[in-house]
Amino acid sequence: MSKKELFLIRFSLLLPAIMTLFGVIFLLPYSDSFDLSLLVIFYLLTGFGVTIGFHRLFTHRSFETSPTIQIILVILGSMAGQGPLYFWVATHRKHHAFSDKVADPHTPSKGFWHAHIGWMWTPEPINYARYSSDLMKLKYMQKYVATYFVWVLLGLLIPALLSYWHKQSAIGLLTGLVWGGFARIFLVQNATWAVNSVCHMWGGKSSNTKDNSRNNWLVSIFSLGEGWHNNHHNHPTSARHGLKFWQIDASYILIYCLSKINLIRNIKSKELVSVALMERNEIKDPVSP
Repeated sequence: MSKKELFLIRFSLLLPAIMTLFGVIFLLPYSDSFDLSLLVIFYLLTGFGVTIGFHRLFTHRSFETSPTIQIILVILGSMAGQGPLYFWVATHRKHHAFSDKVADPHTPSKGFWHAHIGWMWTPEPINYARYSSDLMKLKYMQKYVATYFVWVLLGLLIPALLSYWHKQSAIGLLTGLVWGGFARIFLVQNATWAVNSVCHMWGGKSSNTKDNSRNNWLVSIFSLGEGWHNNHHNHPTSARHGLKFWQIDASYILIYCLSKINLIRNIKSKELVSVALMERNEIKDPVSP
């Protein structure tokens, strides 16, 4: 990894945190319900871009959809500021291949800090050709992945301009940029990373997987259903992570609703090959589940 790439990664981690703190200290008196609405709306849009798009569709192929919907999900997921699609998918597939072992990119065996954010601060090289080759072959998607930083910037600019339009002042531009942009990125990032850290350290297990994946209801709320992580590790290709009626899975609810208007099809409700079966057959490094 080049020094430039490492700088961009660390910058993308620090700036949202710094700007969120700046907003809490200096901007609360100038903020209103419109700013809160921008935070919530863009949190949901980009959060679902990650959970439904980057995770359940592109990583695990839990359902099928049209190229247009795929492109929309790539853009929304990119706006979350968690790295380009190929990087995100390759990292997560390697996580499943070596869950909680030394080769796991965010293994909790190195501690909570490493599992949560430390692995991003000093990322290890990922073999994209091995873990993301299927996506890299999709020509209609390549330019949208290549323009990752354009979508991140648009994810900052759009709420800033909307708040400026609402308040008709420069302070509106700033509050929209911070709450709908940087603070939203900070919150979505940490909700996703909590699945890597919290959900491999604290919570309950409904399935006897050999890794330390856990179901954590609190993480599930903020991660839009991803917190039912033990369920997910037992059935990786299932579009539904909340398998009990009381395990609310906002991402699956949206997937189900979109299927009813024919925007999504062929939803997988169970994994075709279980984790236990893969382990018995000593399939140690599946490129994709």
